[in-house]
Amino acid sequence: MSIINVFTKKNMNYMQFKSKDGRHRMLPVDSMVWFKEISSNNAVLDEIKGPGLHWNPPIVDKWTIVDVVRVKQHGHTALMLTKDENIVDVTVSVQYQIEDPKKYVLEISDADASLAQATESALRHVVGSSIMDDALTVGREIIAQEVKARLQSYLNKYQTGLQVLIVNIEDSSPPNQVQASFDDVIKAREDEVRARNEAETYANG
Repeated sequence: MSIINVFTKKNMNYMQFKSKDGRHRMLPVDSMVWFKEISSNNAVLDEIKGPGLHWNPPIVDKWTIVDVVRVKQHGHTALMLTKDENIVDVTVSVQYQIEDPKKYVLEISDADASLAQATESALRHVVGSSIMDDALTVGREIIAQEVKARLQSYLNKYQTGLQVLIVNIEDSSPPNQVQASFDDVIKAREDEVRARNEAETYANG
């Protein structure tokens, strides 16, 4: 299949191509609200074009359609070691877009795979610098913000052309193997606080 043109008509995006039998055919391009095309000769960028009528010399140019509006999502779950040497099971979600189509196509072989690896690295670094209580409770939002900043710095360093939009800590909990022991520790802390409050009330009464 040889792509001839990509254009917009009646709020729909279409791709015009030449099939193996030599006929010109047209297909709707789903989920593309706005897109750019990259023309490259021997991996050297010629130009970036938007939708519309463009002449594509056969053989000379290779065209790659890049959706720069679609928000992609990556999820990752892993056991992480905290600063106070506890293990937590963390699930993170990352929403991102292609910001620079040139870098996305030409500067790295698989930008999305690089994001997946960078996500784990950033998450492991930030959780490893946090105590367990923060990772499980009120510190989750701060951890998410720090992961986002560190992840974006990794992506910029790798020249991926990706922009991180949102990072969420979807879940964080002790591993199933130690959940019962963790619940016992929480209950003991709650009992200690309750006993202290009752003693203070009695002393003041």
